[in-house]
Amino acid sequence: MRYIAFLYGIACYLLFLASFLGAIAFVGDLVPAIPVSVDRGPEAPLGIALLIDAVLLTLFAVQHSVITRPGDLRPLPARSAPHHARLPRRGHCLATL
Repeated sequence: MRYIAFLYGIACYLLFLASFLGAIAFVGDLVPAIPVSVDRGPEAPLGIALLIDAVLLTLFAVQHSVITRPGDLRPLPARSAPHHARLPRRGHCLATL
C-alpha cells in the first residue's frame, strides 16, 4: 500500500507539473508549433464563449465543493497512514485540469 500511494503521489505531481507548464505555454504563447494560445486561435461567437466559460467555472466550483464534503474528508481505513487520505483529493483536483 505504501509504494502504491507513493507512486500515485508521484503520478499526481507529474500530471500537475505537465498541466501547469502547459498552462504557462498557453498563456505566454511560448510554443509556436501549437496553433492555439490566448492570443491565437479560432474566435467563437460571444454566446458560445460565455457558455464554455460558464461550464468550465461550474466544473471547477463543483469539484472544489465535492472534495470538501465530510464524507470525502474522512480518512481512509485505519490500515493506511493519515497522509494517504489526501491522495484521492489530489487526483480529483488534477482530473479537472
